[in-house]
Amino acid sequence: MGTRRVEAAPKMPARQALDWGLAEEVAPSGAALDAALELARAACAMPPVIMTMSKQAIYATANANLHVNSFTDADVAMLVFDADEAVNAREEFRGGKS
Repeated sequence: MGTRRVEAAPKMPARQALDWGLAEEVAPSGAALDAALELARAACAMPPVIMTMSKQAIYATANANLHVNSFTDADVAMLVFDADEAVNAREEFRGGKS
C-alpha cells in the first residue's frame, strides 16, 4: 500500500510521511527554513571527505535497483524478441509487412 501511494505522489500530511519513514524530521509550521538552514550549517561543518563519502553512499543505494531493473528489462527483451508471438505481433502491427 505504501509504495503505491508514494508512486501516485499525492499530498500527504507531514506526520504521515514521518510515520512511514519518508521523512526523518518534521519542522513546526513556519519553521521549515530555519530547520533547513540549521541542517545546512551542520553539513557544512563536516569534513568535505565525509560529505563526499555520504553522498556516494546515498547515490549508490538510491540507484541500486535501477541498475538491476535495466538489466532485467534488457534480458527479457532479448529473450522474447525472436519468439513467434513477438514476431507475429510486429508483423500484424505493421500490417502484415516485414
